[in-house]
Amino acid sequence: MFCDYCGAKLEGESKYCDSCGREIADRGVKEANTTGFNGTILQNVLNRKTIIITVIVLLVIYFGFRAYGIYRQTEVALQNSTQTLQSTKSQLSALQASTTAELLAQQTLINQTAGNLQLSNNQVSSMKAQLQAAQGSGGSAQGAAVDSSQLLSAIAPAVVKLVCSADASPDDWQQGSGLLFINDNGNYSIQTNLHVVQTSDGSASECLIGLYPNDQDPDSVLIYQSNGYYLSAVDPSADLAYISPELVDDDANAGTFAELSEYALTDSQTGICQNPQIGDHMWVLGYPAVGGTTLTVTDGTIAGFEIDDGIQYITTDAKIDHGNSGGIAIEDSGCVLGIPTFAEELQNGFESLGRILDLNSL
Repeated sequence: MFCDYCGAKLEGESKYCDSCGREIADRGVKEANTTGFNGTILQNVLNRKTIIITVIVLLVIYFGFRAYGIYRQTEVALQNSTQTLQSTKSQLSALQASTTAELLAQQTLINQTAGNLQLSNNQVSSMKAQLQAAQGSGGSAQGAAVDSSQLLSAIAPAVVKLVCSADASPDDWQQGSGLLFINDNGNYSIQTNLHVVQTSDGSASECLIGLYPNDQDPDSVLIYQSNGYYLSAVDPSADLAYISPELVDDDANAGTFAELSEYALTDSQTGICQNPQIGDHMWVLGYPAVGGTTLTVTDGTIAGFEIDDGIQYITTDAKIDHGNSGGIAIEDSGCVLGIPTFAEELQNGFESLGRILDLNSL
């Protein structure tokens, strides 16, 4: 028999437990239930073990899940880091390719600019050669019915020869004429036809300008240059343009602005004819490709008037050849009729009528 409180074995018939001192109420009952008590204790022990094992298993599962979660988070973070690294590598590769392409493009642009500059220098050299080559062909004058010396002394020194780039090729050029002006602000301009200074391919317009102080001496030429042109503010659709003369470096015949001022005309010196009539006598001054280096003067009469694309022209039987374009046409009084622009061949190609851009109509 055992004590219900401490489990000590009871000896003899004592009503009290020798170990804990508590009273034993019914020894007979206790003895009868000794086997049941021992089973209860065993069951309690087993239950405690089960609880402990269960708790251990739960703890293992809990910490296992925690460890797995940390592992998954670490794995995702590593994957994200790998993707970020690959993306960064791709961006760096793209940036490197883009930078390389930009550098190549910039180098190409530099090479093109250098090539264009060399082309421009070649154009200037070619046009200078053409301008100088034209100096040996001799001059001509037609129609001496009126004292041409008076017209030459008043107008001729301001009529200049133009050799302009026809396109981007340094070997292609076109010849024309122009009239030199100075405004009240001391700025110089040369009036000419648009088709003389405009290139066929839209490339930059460049011209060499030959001014001849002595119309009898082709070697007296003063050379200037121009870059670009601007249109007439009165009627931009007309075959009319203006260029600005600039100084030329390192050339024995290079002119100065002081020399320009000696020959440039003012607006007051070139009044426009207000009422030209058919049959009026007129003069054409310019530098035709065939006819000489120095100024060429031809004369004729006003043959009529015509309108082409809304622009009025004066027709004349005065000789106009390629190179006269952009020059000047005047009446005997000295007033300006307009700008020789082109000539139209008649039957059999033996005769032609010239077209003078009528400045009074603009």
